[in-house]
Amino acid sequence: MSEEEEQIDCILVELLRRKYVDHVETKEEDDTFRISKEGKNYAEKMLISDPEMTLFYLSLSKDNPKQFYEMLKQIAALLEE
Repeated sequence: MSEEEEQIDCILVELLRRKYVDHVETKEEDDTFRISKEGKNYAEKMLISDPEMTLFYLSLSKDNPKQFYEMLKQIAALLEE
């Protein structure tokens, strides 16, 4: 696991711990991620805050986890506000 992948995991764990999300689902077969709360896709709430966020089924590229990490940092920053 790369350092960036570890950072992604840390942010996801923190989002869960703070109860910002209650479900994180990864699909190995197509390398996708889903984050939700109370059965609703969490990204839909983020889209209200920032129309640039497109996280509903954001592909996590094994070759470029940095893009996903940057997106999670933005989410974490919005949640802190």
